[in-house]
Amino acid sequence: MPDEWLDRYKGRYDDGYDAEIGRMIDSLRELGKLDDTVIFFLSDNGANPKEPHFYTPNTVEQIERDFDNSLDNYGRIGSFISVGGAWAEVSNTPLSYFKTTTYEGGIQTPLIVAGGPVEKRGIVTDQMLHVADIVPTMLELAGLERPTERNGEAVPELYNLGDDPREKHDLAEQMPEKVAEMQAAWDEYAERVGYIEGNGVSAVGELGGVERFFEYRLPED
Repeated sequence: MPDEWLDRYKGRYDDGYDAEIGRMIDSLRELGKLDDTVIFFLSDNGANPKEPHFYTPNTVEQIERDFDNSLDNYGRIGSFISVGGAWAEVSNTPLSYFKTTTYEGGIQTPLIVAGGPVEKRGIVTDQMLHVADIVPTMLELAGLERPTERNGEAVPELYNLGDDPREKHDLAEQMPEKVAEMQAAWDEYAERVGYIEGNGVSAVGELGGVERFFEYRLPED
C-alpha cells in the first residue's frame, strides 16, 4: 500500500484518538477524579468485508454517480469505499476471516481496561469476555446493584416490532399479561439451554455463497 494512502489515515490516530484520549485523561486528572475512574477501550468487531452497495438503499449505480472512488481519491473527501473481503482478513491478521463470521477474526477483538480501581495491572489475558459483562463489572466496581426500576417504574418493556421497528411505543403497561408470559418463557428457556439460538441466517449466504466466502483462504501448509 502506498505511503501516501497510509498518511491519509495516520492523522486520525496520532492527532485523533491519541490526542482526544489524552485530553480526557488530563481533564479527569485536573478534576481529581482520575484515581476513581475506570476506562474501557475496545473495538466492536472484526474488519468489515462488505462493499458499500451491500447496505440498502445503496446501489452500485448510485455510488458510482455520487462519489469519486477513483484511485487517486481513495480515502479522501467524496469517496465511499470498502477494504473488501481480502483486506478485511488481512486487517485481522493473524486471526481467520472477519466481521459477520464466528471465526476468531469476527469475534475476537482487543479490550483495554485501566484506571485507579483496577487491581491487576500490566498484564495480558486471554480470559473469555463478552460486552454484556462490562455493565455488571462497572456496577460491581461502583458498589451498585443492577437497577430493577427506572423513575420508580419497573424496567420491562414490550414492543410490536412489526408495527414499531424503532421501539418508540412501549406496550408493557397495556399488555402486562404478555410481558409476564414472555418473561416466564425467557427465564425457562435461558435456564434450560443457557444460550440464545441463532436465527438460521447464514453469513456465508449473505456474503455470496460458499465459494466466495473461502475465496481468500490461504493454502494449507
